[in-house]
Parts: sequence; structure tokens; C-alpha cells
Amino acid sequence: MKINREFFDNYLKYLLSALLIIVIAVVVLYSIKTAVPKVEAEGIKVSGMYNLDLKYEDIQDIKLEDTLPEGLRKVNGIDLFGTAFIGNFSSPNMNKLKVFVVSDKGPFIYITTKNVDYQYVIINRKEKNKTEELYNNIRSKIKK
Repeated sequence: MKINREFFDNYLKYLLSALLIIVIAVVVLYSIKTAVPKVEAEGIKVSGMYNLDLKYEDIQDIKLEDTLPEGLRKVNGIDLFGTAFIGNFSSPNMNKLKVFVVSDKGPFIYITTKNVDYQYVIINRKEKNKTEELYNNIRSKIKK
């Protein structure tokens, strides 16, 4: 039986393309699922590909904002069509951003840090009340 070479080549291309799309989808879903900030005794932790380990003593300021920074640009991370941002970002007014935003709807928790690797952390949750609850929980742990 003779195999049609063109058919085999096309089949292989489609198979590899489908596998690549599946791998990318798994990585994106894994990153979003693990981008959940945990408020612990010593600080805020996010596990996963773009992890965060921020001690409370390294927090200079924390505030709630309704919008994301203008010109948010991915350095190393995931920008899910402007609806979710996870990883390392920058903007014209803020460099060295760690972003864990799973909804493009505010509010957003802006944290200014003393860390040299990242100066700012921006976090939110899908639901507004969960973001506000997280903000209040972090704020209560910061010693002023």
C-alpha cells in the first residue's frame, strides 16, 4: 500500500499544530488557576509559574484603584486578550510590575514594595467583593 506523501505531511502539520495549541492552553489555564494570592502569616504568596513571595515588611503602600495602569505591557507573562494579566509587566509610569489580574474589571489592589526585583504588585480577583476582602485582609496584616 502506497502512502500519499502530501496527505501524510499535511496530517503531521495539523497534528503538531493541534498539540501546540493544547500545550499553550494548558500553560495558560495552569497560570490562571495558580495565580491565587494567599495571605499567610509572614506575607502574600502566589505559587505557580509566575510566583510571588512578598513579606509584609516589604510593603511600602497599598491602595485600591478602579483601573489598570495606562500602557500596561507584558515583559514576561500572559496577557489573555486584555482580560487577564499574569506575570511580569511594565507601563510608562511603573516599571518592574508583578501582575496577578484575573479580571479586567476593577477594583485592583496596588502594592508598592521595597523589593528590587519588582517595585509594584497588582492583584485582583474575579469578584469585586473578593478583591475588597483580600485588600482588607492584607491591609490588616501590615504594621504601620
